[in-house]
Amino acid sequence: MDYKYQPEAAHRCKRDVLLCRLRNTDDPTWKRIRPRPARNNFLGAFVLCKEVQERQECQYGENCTFAYCQEEIDVWTQERKGALSRELLFDPLGSTERRALSVTRLLQLHMGMFMFLCEECFDSKPRIISKRSKENLAVCSNLTARHPFDDNKCLVHVVRSANVRYSKVRPLHPLCQFDICRHEVRYGCQREDSCSFAHSVIELKCWVLQQDTGITHEEMVQESKRHWQRLEQNSQKQHKPIHIPHPSSSIPTGGMGGLGSGVGGEGVGGVSPIGGFGVGGLVGGAGRGRPLNLKMKFVCGQCWREGQVNEPDKNLKYCTAKARHSWTKERRVLLVKSFEKKKWVVVRPLPFSRSYPQQYDMCVHVMKQKKCHYIGNCSFAHSPEERDVWTYMKNNNLRDMQQMYELWLQLTNQNRRTENSAVTPPPDDKQVTITADYTENLGGQHLSDGDDL
Repeated sequence: MDYKYQPEAAHRCKRDVLLCRLRNTDDPTWKRIRPRPARNNFLGAFVLCKEVQERQECQYGENCTFAYCQEEIDVWTQERKGALSRELLFDPLGSTERRALSVTRLLQLHMGMFMFLCEECFDSKPRIISKRSKENLAVCSNLTARHPFDDNKCLVHVVRSANVRYSKVRPLHPLCQFDICRHEVRYGCQREDSCSFAHSVIELKCWVLQQDTGITHEEMVQESKRHWQRLEQNSQKQHKPIHIPHPSSSIPTGGMGGLGSGVGGEGVGGVSPIGGFGVGGLVGGAGRGRPLNLKMKFVCGQCWREGQVNEPDKNLKYCTAKARHSWTKERRVLLVKSFEKKKWVVVRPLPFSRSYPQQYDMCVHVMKQKKCHYIGNCSFAHSPEERDVWTYMKNNNLRDMQQMYELWLQLTNQNRRTENSAVTPPPDDKQVTITADYTENLGGQHLSDGDDL
């Protein structure tokens, strides 16, 4: 890709294409740098796409998470470290961007929400996250300190993804420099709150918004709450509760499987209007709210890595192994087993992404019966069962594995109760048991059907 400068041309582009080239090289061409993959939990080194290395066209195109050139690897690495922000390269806070800047716009760009936390607890080492106490609104929720909340509150931008990230937004003052602190980006600024430069992009944009509109931190928090309330109302309108007929009605229990006929209407391409998968088939269409044709259970992750399968004790504090490993959310894994294979396999948490993909594909390394080097961060399924569970979670808008397990357990119990009530045979005639003491007195009498004792 090369360029030709045309000074007379009237540009109306969005300035969202980043070009890059290496210095002091024989190749003077500019190469386009795609946006960095949105998986924030990926910590490995970026590598080149194998299809591009073999001079073939990549089948994933813009969605490929592998780099297409060395320049892309270098830029992505610097962006992940925080040393480079493509948003600031072309002055995103120019006249056009500044006019459109608002709290809603900031939340749309950076996700998350604004809230107040106790500044004394937030700046302590180690950091303590303390909100306003529900019992006493005048102090923070830290039971040991009990700082006055209104005098020590600070504005914080919170983003919940694979982990929770807190970014403090300091108040705007006349000495603020509208630029990112280079020390904070590299290894952390030692001046902390006394530094006049912004310590994050969201803090810089909040300063610009305050300078242009005069909005206060209290108004930003209130606007953030109204923004999320609107999103919840819109999501409730789009996902209205849909009545699912009883399995004893004219519609079959499991749907039509491969035909895509789901509960409550006809589906297209194996997916019903309600979404999800049913007992009638893993790939076929059944209504949303139908369980997968799988068995599930949580086991101790440390025991599983050692080749053992141990579930929790009755109190859900330790596993049942002799070592008694602590039973926490981080140390357990979800196992699933299909009725065809009869083998337990691990299902990893749903890969983090801003938007769900159309479908989840199998990992190429696993399909070639090789070891995947991106086990903890690979966004491709490592088993058909994992792919089915991820697809089910996507269609039912489930993010947490605990929610998935509870929904599966609830629907499975409902189906069992339904099947038991439908299959229960009519009561038989009661059997009359007569002891030997009464047989002589009842001799010759008819008990039932004309039989003589």
